[in-house]
Amino acid sequence: MAKCQKKRANFQVGKEGGHFLVSKVIWSLAFWSLAFQLTGTVTAKARFENQRHGLWPGEYVRVSVELDIQPNAVAVPTRAVLASQTGNYVFIIGQDKKASVRPITVGRALGDLTTIDKGVQVGEQVVIDGQSRLTPNARVDVKL
Repeated sequence: MAKCQKKRANFQVGKEGGHFLVSKVIWSLAFWSLAFQLTGTVTAKARFENQRHGLWPGEYVRVSVELDIQPNAVAVPTRAVLASQTGNYVFIIGQDKKASVRPITVGRALGDLTTIDKGVQVGEQVVIDGQSRLTPNARVDVKL
């Protein structure tokens, strides 16, 4: 059984239609474990002010949870991240328009973006399409 981690988190609560009903959270606590990484689900408790009486007991609502902010994170499209027996990597396009393999350390996957903890610098171009036909030092044509 995985050990749970407790953390304060910021919540927003809303109904269908995307309007958030609660602007102030009195307190919140989120619990997550290995299941969070596999499914993206979090068990959480929170107490909200319900001054406009928009929430009712037992009602289903949409919840947005801000678990962490990672300032100055480097993120690339998830489809740029490739896996091999030695680990994850991306193809970087150099100044000479040639592709090179760069080993990376992957952070979090958030939708269609993946944060890179180590291996890619801000401003570097990564290949996001056609990697299966690409070899190291091959000349590439950049299409925007």
